[in-house]
Amino acid sequence: MKKIIILIPLIIAISIKAQQIPQLSLRHLNMDFFNPAVNGSYESPNIKLLHRQQWVGFENAPKTSFISYSMPLNSSNSIGGFLINDKTYPGTRFTINLGYSYIIPMDNLNLSFGLSALIVQYRLDNEGLTYRNENDPAFNFVSDKKWRPESNAGIYVFNDDFKFGFAIDQILKSSFRPFAESDNAEIRMSRHIIFSGQYKFYSNLHSIIPGIFISYAHSSPIAAELSLSYNYAEKIHGILNYKHNDGLNLGLGYYYDIFGFFYSYDLVLSSLRHHTSGSHEVMLTVKLKNSKKQNMPMFRN
Repeated sequence: MKKIIILIPLIIAISIKAQQIPQLSLRHLNMDFFNPAVNGSYESPNIKLLHRQQWVGFENAPKTSFISYSMPLNSSNSIGGFLINDKTYPGTRFTINLGYSYIIPMDNLNLSFGLSALIVQYRLDNEGLTYRNENDPAFNFVSDKKWRPESNAGIYVFNDDFKFGFAIDQILKSSFRPFAESDNAEIRMSRHIIFSGQYKFYSNLHSIIPGIFISYAHSSPIAAELSLSYNYAEKIHGILNYKHNDGLNLGLGYYYDIFGFFYSYDLVLSSLRHHTSGSHEVMLTVKLKNSKKQNMPMFRN
């Protein structure tokens, strides 16, 4: 097992360098996680459960687990939310999210506006860390946790074949000061600007779906991802993603009645490839029955 050594400067700079929004490989199947307006694109209630183990081989590597729920209320209103536990040692974030979206039907498209309110528990665990200066009094604590509010907003344009989204996450830029004795050691969230899009090409029972995802946060590199999905008869789903300066992702899914089962594997191409065998992600979806047609759905995924 490889061990991550944490130095004091890294603690101070968590707000710039650390993973703030959880990394997902099955991203396009969970866009409601990044953009609350996506809740308005579902034609029926659905539940999703996901677990991600990142960078297998590193001790205390990031782990993400969440459960989400989305439900259309009528042709113009939808709600959704999720619970997520994101461990990025030495920090942990537990998030409670509740979102609302308002849908405007257009000639060939639907336009959805979304807003979500979040309560986030930040926790910093001092146990097991290695410091450059072991005698620094600012680090005389074992763990600390605090609750902070946050908010996300977005718009989403979609129909059966096309979808495009724009979102701003962590609007409030909440901060967390784990030890009151220091004025410098503040963990501050950064606003994330997110663009996403997909288009579906048909050929009988086959469909090809290219997509793009771009995320930007101040003082951080732009995260860009190109994806290509294949769907056969709305049953078998294949995924190939390229993450810029990161790696490749391969995914496979199968739909059975109201259930969907997915597995994803990340092949790391960056310098981390010498220390990890990759990342794994599994997801279960449940699409509940809905006797009423609420609004024009986006293409099924």
